[in-house]
Amino acid sequence: MRIRRISRIRPMLFAPTLISLLVAALGCGDRGDPFSVAERPASLSVKGGAPSALTPDDTVLTVGQSVQMSGAPVADSGRKSRPAVWSSSDNGVATVSTSGQVTAVAVGTTTITAASGRTRSMGTVTVTDGSVGSGTAPPPATLSGQPSDTAVVPAAVPASLNAVPAVSARSADAFVNSIGVNTHLNYLDLVYGTGYASIIRPKLVSLGVRHIRDGLNVWPEVATRYRELATHGVKLTAVTEPKDGNYDDASHILPQADVISSALEAFEGPNEPDLFWAVDWTGKARRFQQAVYTAVKGSPAWGRTPVVQMALSGFGAPPAVGDMSGYADQGNLHPYPGGKQPTNLLQSYLGTWAVINGADPLHVTETGYHTAPASADSWQTGVSESAQAKYVPRLFLEYFLSGIQRTFLYELIDERANLTRSEDNYGLLRNDGSEKPAYIALKNTIALLADPGPTFTPGQLGYDLSGDLSNVHSLLLQKRDGTFYLVLWLDVPSYDHSQRRDLPVSGRPLTLTLATPARETRTYFPLESMSPSAQTGAVTQLRVTVPDHPMIIKLVPQ
Repeated sequence: MRIRRISRIRPMLFAPTLISLLVAALGCGDRGDPFSVAERPASLSVKGGAPSALTPDDTVLTVGQSVQMSGAPVADSGRKSRPAVWSSSDNGVATVSTSGQVTAVAVGTTTITAASGRTRSMGTVTVTDGSVGSGTAPPPATLSGQPSDTAVVPAAVPASLNAVPAVSARSADAFVNSIGVNTHLNYLDLVYGTGYASIIRPKLVSLGVRHIRDGLNVWPEVATRYRELATHGVKLTAVTEPKDGNYDDASHILPQADVISSALEAFEGPNEPDLFWAVDWTGKARRFQQAVYTAVKGSPAWGRTPVVQMALSGFGAPPAVGDMSGYADQGNLHPYPGGKQPTNLLQSYLGTWAVINGADPLHVTETGYHTAPASADSWQTGVSESAQAKYVPRLFLEYFLSGIQRTFLYELIDERANLTRSEDNYGLLRNDGSEKPAYIALKNTIALLADPGPTFTPGQLGYDLSGDLSNVHSLLLQKRDGTFYLVLWLDVPSYDHSQRRDLPVSGRPLTLTLATPARETRTYFPLESMSPSAQTGAVTQLRVTVPDHPMIIKLVPQ
């Protein structure tokens, strides 16, 4: 016997009739909001009045520069007290930190929003390349005859480094700590049960993730496994369910939690009730989420444990439920990319789900890719194992850049060896336990960037990227020993769905300029190896070629 499966969403986004219904639903009610799903700005706040202006409210930066913005709103009276949540409408143009520091990434314009409860403040940031009259992106460079995507060539030291801006880093370990994976340890008749000791436990520990999402299950065998994984540093976000059809009382989850207390780090509301609960699902979902929050916060033992918002499936569900941010500590969404590159649909999800999440910090408790492209039973097109390996690390990086605190990939292992059914093929591992390339790429990424220890404040690195920066995304990380890690990748499709084949993506040649020479550099491609593909001594410039999967440049300061 199993608890109800944590299932993937099936919003059927491309059905014309459903799109029309969603547009109609999103354009009515107390939102007073005329935007369609595709048109809705990610920063649109829920039920808010006219936004106030941030300071500065109209900023021009050159690529790599940073500015501290202020003027964040204070939450409406009567709401939970929470800090402002900062976001950028286009992280490919400029990113914004949790404290409001904006960093220019590429030429273009973006809107920076600070939201708290129902109120928001906004400002516009325009990024130029620093040349006279700049303000639009340069045309794509011709890449014929370029070096391979593993080439890193030291460049000559420039005559002047006065224009190289300082960029604020983020904690490398904070990124690693944002990574989680879904499991189904209660599926005792599938590989999660039959192969727990031989496959699941060793592969999960070897992967290096610290967080799993699974059901709040206290069957002795499953509870023992949760506790055992906790001894390896793997903690559980537990999905809750009503007992005996009672949606107004969640007190039963507390004794369940007591059984696995060493393993449990968060409670999550109901999973996709818009799919699984038929009659009056909105009322039931609201009542049970409130009951979970009330039970947890009223418990002396569990009152400080975070409660994650219910997970919803379709784009019409959040407006139907309404604002539930008063009954959660963290928001929640399931932004499956539809088999396309990780940024696909993300801003639409963030904007639409704001109606239920408010300004709560966000968790993504399901997202991912299946590797059964020939299957015909899924709303989401499958990809090759090679494309999955490129997309999965990029997905975690993109979501972290977007301010999402934790992302749980769906899922650890293929549930069955059946390539005709998409549901059986979302795993990082094949059903026999062998590693897909995505497992290797993610494992290597985690191993390169992990830096457990006490919290610290990352510093700044003066650097600049030059060349054709269109679709080039970046994330600057730092470890506690002061070493910087610059992650670069191309935000482009890696798979052709119509032809069911991998796309040959040309690497992008760029020049990395440092304000002060690095004592040592090493360049890694986690998709390929844990070993560096290139290494230099003291340099001020590097010529690099950025592929459609993450490259990590380790920069050891002087």
